[in-house]
Amino acid sequence: MDNLVFGYYLLNQVEEQLKVAEKDDSKKTEENIHSLALKISTYSSKSGSDRGTKESQVLLNRYYSRLGQFGVNVAAENFNNIKSNIGEYQEDIKNIKSVQKQALEYYKINEDSLKQKK
Repeated sequence: MDNLVFGYYLLNQVEEQLKVAEKDDSKKTEENIHSLALKISTYSSKSGSDRGTKESQVLLNRYYSRLGQFGVNVAAENFNNIKSNIGEYQEDIKNIKSVQKQALEYYKINEDSLKQKK
């Protein structure tokens, strides 16, 4: 569950940084996005625990795969390409969040409590 919660916070942080990037060309924003993307990309190597049910493994593997691939894609881009593709990245985040929501519900993690602990 720690990976799920940490992924939740990372995804929200990159989403916030993409919003900042729409208005800000600073090096700090670029570095923040790149750093977050690298952290997110590590999820592509994670897999659901084999101690859980088949359903939980499939759900976590889907979440980790989408999250990790998103991180890899963003990390591979230069800042100008990221800025010009923000809408696509926001759509990717929306899709990842739908799987994330399913995983949070499956593990009975209260998303409202996660939002409060930002």
